[in-house]
Amino acid sequence: MYGATKISASKKCLINSSRDKLDNTAFITEQAAHDAEYEDIISTMNYLDTNDLLKCVSFAAVELNRLPGYSPEATNICSVTDKQNNFDSKLELLSCSIDEICQAAKSENVGQSRTDVQCSDNFMDESFHSVQQKLDELNRLVNSL
Repeated sequence: MYGATKISASKKCLINSSRDKLDNTAFITEQAAHDAEYEDIISTMNYLDTNDLLKCVSFAAVELNRLPGYSPEATNICSVTDKQNNFDSKLELLSCSIDEICQAAKSENVGQSRTDVQCSDNFMDESFHSVQQKLDELNRLVNSL
């Protein structure tokens, strides 16, 4: 997809735009081998990302025809549905586990104050509500395809 010249130019552009953040790293060395340059690009991006140095960077496509397609025809609806069902089942298991823990805590008379339990219940309700909103949004997106 990309030739050695374009990869080399990309690496030089990346290094030059982030030189001040990469001074004490091994990423600014000059390697001419195609695969080594590719690995340098990936390693540099990984380093910048994991050290939160890409906060002010915006990425844009110069040639839109080089981007992979994303259309309803290109989306595997079976895969999306399968992942949603898998997520639903994991959420149900998590909910059952939490219910079991709560029942065990109540039956063993674990000494928690009422306030702690209420805070925990509120947190769980908010968490489940947030997850349900995301599931509903995903469901709407899937149904709109």
